[in-house]
Amino acid sequence: MFEHNPVLAAMDPRSLEPLYDRAVRRKLRRGQFLFLGGETASAPCLVEEGVLRLEVPGPEDPTLIGIATESDLIGEIEALDGSQHLCDALCVTEVTVAQLDVDIFRRALNNNPTACLELARVHAERTSSARRTLAETLTSDCKQRVVGRILDLADQVGRRSGDHVLLEMPVDQKVLGTAAGASREETCRALSQLRRLGWLDYKGRSMRLLRPDLLEKLRCAGRASELSRSADVATRRRSRSTLGT
Repeated sequence: MFEHNPVLAAMDPRSLEPLYDRAVRRKLRRGQFLFLGGETASAPCLVEEGVLRLEVPGPEDPTLIGIATESDLIGEIEALDGSQHLCDALCVTEVTVAQLDVDIFRRALNNNPTACLELARVHAERTSSARRTLAETLTSDCKQRVVGRILDLADQVGRRSGDHVLLEMPVDQKVLGTAAGASREETCRALSQLRRLGWLDYKGRSMRLLRPDLLEKLRCAGRASELSRSADVATRRRSRSTLGT
């Protein structure tokens, strides 16, 4: 599994061998926490098998902020600087992780600039994804937000079957709604509308995306609308700035 993670794959064999030899493997049951938000991070964790939910506890329900699947590295930045985990990591399935020695990991990064660039690239992608999600939450309508979160999950844990995408949802509708900034009732209503359109179907947590192309268009329509509004605002601000000089 080490060779499937882009950061570890970019390390030379001499750096990778001690990292592999000193890794501590843990097997966790569904419903167990790998770590909790607020705990001091001590080790980068490589997911070798299974799915985890990354979520921030709330006064009532947790807010989903991501999913970790096979070959994902999690908690590495917090472990490198000795800070606290920002979220909980909850096992959705049975999970096997390799906990890496943080000192060996740090030395391996120092000796492998390409691996450092890969680590920066991975976190740039995570940051961009978080910004897109925030923009959607603030500007898109409920149905677009729900579709956005479904497509995010499909990218990580879905599998293609012809023109369709099969998805075993790692969250229930209530958690999905919270991630989309919607109530459970609003989420159920949005899913029912999409089912009537013939764009998706579902039973329990099993979902089939029948028209992923149209779902992506619906999601992008919200983004395009916001980009257009942002461009108009920027133009007006630029015009006022020019007049004032």
